Amino acid sequence: MKKKLLCCLMTAVFAFGFTASAENNELDRAVQDTAQCILNTVQSPEVGSVGGEWVIFGLARSGESVPEKYYQDYYSRVEEYIKNGGLQDAYQTEYARLILALGAIGKDPANAAGHNLITPLNDYDKTVSQGLSAAVWAVVALSSKDYAGTDAVCEKYVQFILDAQLTDGGWAFDPKAEEFDPDRRGHRQRGSGRKKIRYCR
Repeated sequence: MKKKLLCCLMTAVFAFGFTASAENNELDRAVQDTAQCILNTVQSPEVGSVGGEWVIFGLARSGESVPEKYYQDYYSRVEEYIKNGGLQDAYQTEYARLILALGAIGKDPANAAGHNLITPLNDYDKTVSQGLSAAVWAVVALSSKDYAGTDAVCEKYVQFILDAQLTDGGWAFDPKAEEFDPDRRGHRQRGSGRKKIRYCR
């Protein structure tokens, strides 16, 4: 299943990569085909980065028609996962993924099965101890909606990201690196670009 899902996601990447030159109807068709491919491939989304939160987030943000039951079944699995202690040893990025997915489908991550998924990301020290990616996704998640009481810590994450910028203007996964990692650069720019796209209101 992972290979087929990867094909779907790669289709989406290439489709959106050529939006500047593509006609609107071609782009719409690509989005529709990709959404349908994902729906056919991931019929029962679970909690997880593959076949889980990114599927839900992408479909919800695509604007395509998705059966409400698809989202509700996923949310039921999230509730079961939480009740069974699935978040006991969770990384901060897992909280960020869940916040983004639940927010995208109109659920409240501040009250998921009686748990506030936003609270763990208010722990700045724990989050940055897990590296730049954790800080970036904390910013993205906390800024995806107007979550109360998160502005101050969000600004701290942004400063952490900016302080990690290398002399060549990029970022790297390895804190000892001297040259940027292209993959990481895109993530950091997403997390530190609050002025243009309203991160950290």
